[in-house]
Amino acid sequence: NSVLEGAQMMFANNIENSINTYFGSDTAGNCGYNLPYAGVAMSKSCSNANNNTWAHEIGHNLTIQHPFLGWEGGVSHDGSVTHNYSDPAPPFVTYDYTYFKDTLILDTLIIDTALVEFVDGSNCHIAGDGFCDTSPDYLGFRWNCNNDAQSAQLQTDPAGVQFRSDGTLTMGYANDACQSRFTPEQIAAMRANLYEEKASYLYNQQAGLALGSNPPALDFPLDDEQVQFDQALLSWAPVENAAHYLVQIGLTSNFSSALVTEYVTDSPELLLNTLANNRTYYWRVRAFNNYAFCSSPSAFRKFKTAQLTGLNTIAGLRGISLYPNPALAHAPAVLEFEAAQGFAGHLQIYTPAGQLLHSSPAAAQAGLNRLEVETATLPPGLYFIRLQSPAGQLAERLTVR
Repeated sequence: NSVLEGAQMMFANNIENSINTYFGSDTAGNCGYNLPYAGVAMSKSCSNANNNTWAHEIGHNLTIQHPFLGWEGGVSHDGSVTHNYSDPAPPFVTYDYTYFKDTLILDTLIIDTALVEFVDGSNCHIAGDGFCDTSPDYLGFRWNCNNDAQSAQLQTDPAGVQFRSDGTLTMGYANDACQSRFTPEQIAAMRANLYEEKASYLYNQQAGLALGSNPPALDFPLDDEQVQFDQALLSWAPVENAAHYLVQIGLTSNFSSALVTEYVTDSPELLLNTLANNRTYYWRVRAFNNYAFCSSPSAFRKFKTAQLTGLNTIAGLRGISLYPNPALAHAPAVLEFEAAQGFAGHLQIYTPAGQLLHSSPAAAQAGLNRLEVETATLPPGLYFIRLQSPAGQLAERLTVR
């Protein structure tokens, strides 16, 4: 809520030998700010693809200033003195130097002076921002540029020469659509600051890995497929170099109010046991890692929840168990039960959509029975195991990972 709170947060979390940038919902009412002694704070709302605020703050972090240096508070440091831009500007203005120090100052207000730059460039190396390839600028507030990328506001230098501010300068306060550049002198100053003052930043680092170019491909369930409502397994193809996945489940395809938002880190699947029965859900997945986190989401799919298991119409069976569940694809699962009397039947594997994948003879004897369910050929997903017999059928669900 305040710059001081931001500074304290930075002191507690900064990483050495880095330009530390923090993104927050509110950065003391600013789009962003740079604290020379701490780091950069950025508002999320000003951190989109078409915003230049971060570049602006990095410029400050590497010591370059506003082209209107000194005019941040108008003619006077606190904005208490009005100025008519039709009149010649004063030879100097005052500003609060406290914000420009390389240490945090809490008990002292330092008011400094800045020479006002002339249009003819006669004092460009000592006035304003000190660069001669940035033209004069007295506008210490946000402004929209015209079709010539200049300010609508005419200004008058101390010699009485009128001019308009250059809106293309990233370090100015023109709107983001107008800003586009650092000047050669500004670039040279930033490089010099890095090489001479912050050489500790320039060490070899392992670059982050870029994500695969395609969004996740959804595997299971298929579109409009029925799934067990209290054991719904969602799976998707892994994305190259992804470390995490964001899974969203909602009642509509725009996910404006997702019912479930889960972050998955271990494997490309998610088992849900909290969904309601007899509902249609939409889902999608987004991949990201610590380096790349603006990837596109997958196309959405929808599925329907139902009660698909727990059926047993074979008399005399008890102690029914299917384990391990979830099962691993390289190891068989076991259907275990006790039968009052023997019978002959078939052990079958179905998809949730009802497709028969496997059927083999199975004979049960009186007493304890253990029937193996082969999973080696089954891709990860949800399946239904049925023991069919003349006396009825037994059905259980099996998740394969």
